[in-house]
Amino acid sequence: MKSLTPQEIIDRKRRQGKPRKATELVMQINDLRAAWARRPNDDRYLADLIIVRLVTVLEVFTRLIVAEMVDSDAPDFSERARNLVKDRKLDFLFADSISKEDLTIGDIVGHAISVSSLDSLLGALRALVPDLEMELLAAHSRWTEDLDRFPLDPIIKDYEKTKIALKRLFEIRHVMVHEIPAEKPFEDDDIEVFCEAVSNFVSGCDWMTVKLIEDTIPFTQTQMTHNAAASVAEAEEELKEILAQAATVGGIDASTLDRSQEAWRTFAENDAVLYAHVADGGTLYPVLYAGRLEELIRYRIDDLVEFIEERHKA
Repeated sequence: MKSLTPQEIIDRKRRQGKPRKATELVMQINDLRAAWARRPNDDRYLADLIIVRLVTVLEVFTRLIVAEMVDSDAPDFSERARNLVKDRKLDFLFADSISKEDLTIGDIVGHAISVSSLDSLLGALRALVPDLEMELLAAHSRWTEDLDRFPLDPIIKDYEKTKIALKRLFEIRHVMVHEIPAEKPFEDDDIEVFCEAVSNFVSGCDWMTVKLIEDTIPFTQTQMTHNAAASVAEAEEELKEILAQAATVGGIDASTLDRSQEAWRTFAENDAVLYAHVADGGTLYPVLYAGRLEELIRYRIDDLVEFIEERHKA
């Protein structure tokens, strides 16, 4: 597979627009199924388009979740990702001319893998998730509100059957793209099977990723607000402990530290208000406010820890 340059990856991301969520891709698959169900009797090419599109969904989605895993805070993914890119030079990632908003390490890893067949696609995922099959066999939706009912029924009901369908899909796509076969290498009934297999695989992988990175995610605004407030409270406790520690360090004046903290608090709260203003008056406001405040608290903790370490060295 030809290696993409950093600029080629950035250009590809811009053409794709915002990252495609699994739910959005599954909706696209449902649209394809609906189009297939109402096709005219004399249609000759819709099946070809659907087959090519389904494989594209698999390829794009796999690169996206690989990037998501690698860019997450889970250290295991970063370490395992080295095996996926061990033959490629990544020094350019750290060039000052490249913004991390445009290009991340996950982007590089996601575009370094081969997804041209089911075996290569599964191999890339298995490098990051060694227990891939076990995880996919048990993958189910993980809304926080449903936690007391876990485990739910798995999304992929028959993993082996799904794999067989996906393998055939890749093989048929190759034939349709690179050849003009005299007879089509599939039956009309296969299209529905392929759509079902891709939809379930995408959903299963998506919820597996949620489990490995976040465990659960909130479904309701109430739960989002509750989670955000809990995260802020946890960060505040950590900050309180660091401030108490800093006040006992020689070379740090306690009264000056207090004034600094008061000034920082005023800044942090006003900055969080500014950040959340886009949703002022809406139900999303407290989530945005809390998210920004937690981020600033984490920055403050890091600064104070570094400050304490410097004073210890002095």
